[in-house]
Amino acid sequence: MWLTLDEFVAWCALHARAFSYSVARVVVIVVGIDPRDSAHKTMRKVAIFLMLVSAAVLVVLVISTVVIVREFVIRSDVIAKADDLPTTGTTATTAIVFTGQFDRIELALQLFDQGQLDRIFISGVNGGAGIAPDRFADQFRLSSNARAALDAGRIVLAPDANTTIENALEAACWLDRQSDIREIVLITGQFHMPRASWALESALTRPVRVRRLSPETPSAVDVRLRSNMHERMPELLRFVATVPLALIPRLLWPAESPRACM
Repeated sequence: MWLTLDEFVAWCALHARAFSYSVARVVVIVVGIDPRDSAHKTMRKVAIFLMLVSAAVLVVLVISTVVIVREFVIRSDVIAKADDLPTTGTTATTAIVFTGQFDRIELALQLFDQGQLDRIFISGVNGGAGIAPDRFADQFRLSSNARAALDAGRIVLAPDANTTIENALEAACWLDRQSDIREIVLITGQFHMPRASWALESALTRPVRVRRLSPETPSAVDVRLRSNMHERMPELLRFVATVPLALIPRLLWPAESPRACM
């Protein structure tokens, strides 16, 4: 049975009073307030307690900020080079591609044709990313080798993801079924890499080494950063938002269950 507005307000007020009373009791116990203390002495104890709590919160915030910024910088700048990937004749690598810019897919297909990739999983292949799954082969001008791999399931087009969190969930669900894969290369934009790699690694249910690769060359990235430093700030804020979200259990992530999980 639904509550009326008045009943809902009364319920909130009742629980707010109960919560306030509980907090007050905790403060009394922690601070050590004695009923025989004068009002001045009591307020002094409370003030000292609040100052210590505020200082502790400030220290935690500063440390958290330093750790998060450091993680963002590491995940932005430490990017594997395509030359470091295996070449034809050795064990090739599986690539996970998060859509957004077409050059990410083009790089994966190029490496596949060169024999440096054995499988490709592309997450977010849908109209929102400007890709038509049924015309993918023609849209990206796949080679005969890549077309055969697409038909054989070695190039997988996953259509359900629309956000970075959903990309990660979709890719992790697919990897759950590929028990032979122990290492992958994640291909996405350089500025997108911190939150993409964090979300993917948080979604994985077993140890998988994640190497990071971007279509952008380091020199091009350096030029962009020097000429337009504010470009990094929005991505840093998105990364900050992604970190706690990716730490909650995967079943609680704000994403519909992708077909890769079914």
